[in-house]
Amino acid sequence: MRTKTLILNFVLVFVSTSAALLSICLVLELILPNRQLKIATIERKRSLEVDYPAKIKSAANRFFPLFYPYHTRKHFLGSRYYPIGTLPHTQSFYCNEGYGLISFKSDRFGLRNNDEDWDEIRNKGATFFVGDSFTQGACVDTEFVVTEIFSNALNANALNLGTGSNGPYEYIALLKNVVKPIISSHLGKEISTILVFYDNDNVRFNETLDRHLSTSQPIVEVNPNGFINVSKEYLSILNETITRHYPTNSRDILEELKSNQQSPTKFKGSFAYRVLTLYQLRLRFKKIINTEKPLLSTNPNPSIKAISELHSICNSETLCTPYVAYIPNSTYWRPNDASNEYKLLLEKTSRKLSIKFLDSSSIINQNEKSNYAPIGPHLSQEGYKKLANFIASQVNQK
Repeated sequence: MRTKTLILNFVLVFVSTSAALLSICLVLELILPNRQLKIATIERKRSLEVDYPAKIKSAANRFFPLFYPYHTRKHFLGSRYYPIGTLPHTQSFYCNEGYGLISFKSDRFGLRNNDEDWDEIRNKGATFFVGDSFTQGACVDTEFVVTEIFSNALNANALNLGTGSNGPYEYIALLKNVVKPIISSHLGKEISTILVFYDNDNVRFNETLDRHLSTSQPIVEVNPNGFINVSKEYLSILNETITRHYPTNSRDILEELKSNQQSPTKFKGSFAYRVLTLYQLRLRFKKIINTEKPLLSTNPNPSIKAISELHSICNSETLCTPYVAYIPNSTYWRPNDASNEYKLLLEKTSRKLSIKFLDSSSIINQNEKSNYAPIGPHLSQEGYKKLANFIASQVNQK
């Protein structure tokens, strides 16, 4: 009898507690709609209905996807090199955030430049832009890419060293193994280097990548006539890595696209699913118990190391002018309460090393949706114009 009573009481407590928790979650879902879920749904819909068919068409026309250093770097750990771009001299499709699927032909380094611009360094010098997808020009046509607008504004030879998903470790690789060898070649031309940060560059220290970077070798070779070449050994390893681990013919690329493009689950992510899984309560509980060490306090901080690397290779002694630029995140597409704290860290580090800090949030209002793409977190065509002209105006003041 006592056992039955205990079981009954347990069932009653469980049912009443569950009902209370479900009721709380129901109310929270009704009065506090989840913006992040809404954004994810918008982007997923675009990916399925617009991006996927466009990528299938591009792949059928023998365009390649981008092979990001962020993904390929794990295959380089046993080598002397750190990857800095996709396949060179390759027609590649990129991304779409409202302006159609963007594509371009990569240069000798697998970056988004006119290949001839590398040869112009011996005549005009260069302004190197080191960054991620914002620097690369996601997701806009070439005329709206920062380096293109900057070049036209100052009649400069701007080289785009950005690739999507890059972070501080890729920045260090570019500075150490691309920019530094060119500066050290003493071409006698004016060099500037702009290290461009975005909100999601605030990453944790990775001992494996840090150790690999410390022993990585330059991939740039400058011949006696001042022409810039790519290490044949690096290109061989890059091609072998991508051929071995990724699809590189139209049929395999199409199959990969199809296998990755899974239909969204109808129930998971729905209103009922969020209520039944206590999503709102789990979200709040996670924030309360999250005692993980803040990213900004990690030591050593990868972002600080990247700025220090810039300072060590680009300074008055090497006849190079360094800059650090910051791009604000959209509070609609990618809200982040810690973004301002990260910006202040970048600014403090830059000023400590006497590097001019270019805070583009002074002209790109992160609360204005018009500064960002129609269907995505990157800058709009107008936003890229603002960014490029702002940087050009600051560089022109030196």
